[in-house]
Amino acid sequence: LDGEATAVAYDGTTADVVIPATVSGYPVTSVKDIFKGKTSLKTLTIDAKISSIQNSMFSGCSNLTNITLPESVISIGSSAFSGCSKLAGIQIPQGVTTIASGTFSNCTSLKNIVIPENVSSVGANAFSNSGIENIIIPGNVKTIGEEAFEDCNNLISVEIQDGVLHIDDYAFWYCENLSSISLPGTIVEIGTCAFSDTAIRNVVIPDSVTEFAIGGASPTSGAFKGCTNLTTVKIGKGLSVISSDAFNSCYNLTTVIISEGVSTIASGAFEECENLTDVYIGGNADAGSYTYSNCIFRNCTALEEIKVSPDNIALTAIDGILYGKVNNF
Repeated sequence: LDGEATAVAYDGTTADVVIPATVSGYPVTSVKDIFKGKTSLKTLTIDAKISSIQNSMFSGCSNLTNITLPESVISIGSSAFSGCSKLAGIQIPQGVTTIASGTFSNCTSLKNIVIPENVSSVGANAFSNSGIENIIIPGNVKTIGEEAFEDCNNLISVEIQDGVLHIDDYAFWYCENLSSISLPGTIVEIGTCAFSDTAIRNVVIPDSVTEFAIGGASPTSGAFKGCTNLTTVKIGKGLSVISSDAFNSCYNLTTVIISEGVSTIASGAFEECENLTDVYIGGNADAGSYTYSNCIFRNCTALEEIKVSPDNIALTAIDGILYGKVNNF
């Protein structure tokens, strides 16, 4: 372009690269797709006032350890840093509004990152199989995408701030060391297997949650399936259906509190929770809406007591047996 300069080629051998703000008096305004898969690149400083990082621009730069982006960047493309397995440091510019799909996937050395307040969505696989240890999802984010943090085995804690609405399918699946999660009172949907096979110890489902999504090849939720460290669950009154397998195989779950909004518990919801001892079921004004499937508490061999609120006009518990007073069972 007249009066502007563009970085158009890279020799493929220089380890430490600086892209200056100007070249021969011309401002550098863009960088072509010249770094993808270049394993010699170790550090990169971009002083040029570019506005975007292209799709897959640095993917496969397996020896890149640090990159400095200018604050002029407002867009980072999908898989931009995917497979940068030694990338340990990067600061996302404040003007970026989307963490695109696969942006930092397989960045196994990336332990800490700050998501700017302006970001409104975290895309599918954005951080999957990365080395992230702790993450704060700011409230401007409305959706945490499918598999966004899947297989982040170093992830210990997640803080999701007020404003986030949707946690998509498999968002935190197999984060096997994730023990702490805070769910804000704005979440309305938790996707299929969103937190399954994590180390979460306690779960409080806010009243704002209206759905455990059902998807995949079989009609199952499995939102917290296989969370073997989970001990207590409290389900808010906004959820009407506890989907199939929602808490299946949570072997150390001992206490479940089901609020008055729940009218349907699907098959296998608490199956194989072998240490579950106490269940409390709240009241519900709509007796005709109740549907409780078979195998809800199948193989819950330690179950000692089921309590039902006296305000519940559809259910009662006598001597450890749950009875339905209506014909929807």
